[in-house]
Amino acid sequence: MSAALLLVKEILTELESGRNVAVHCRQSIGRSGLIAASLLASSGMELEQAIKAVSTARGLTIPETPEQLR
Repeated sequence: MSAALLLVKEILTELESGRNVAVHCRQSIGRSGLIAASLLASSGMELEQAIKAVSTARGLTIPETPEQLR
């Protein structure tokens, strides 16, 4: 959890400085979807809305597992 939070913070710093960031994993629905939703939530979007936005963009429900949702 602490590594994921640190990653989100680092990515937010990059985005805030105007850089582009790509996030991916094997299928882009588990880990990367979770990070993408976390970025949106950290930027002020409600968590449920962030999950829905990433799910819609990906075309699959994210995150992939109940553990990732927790």
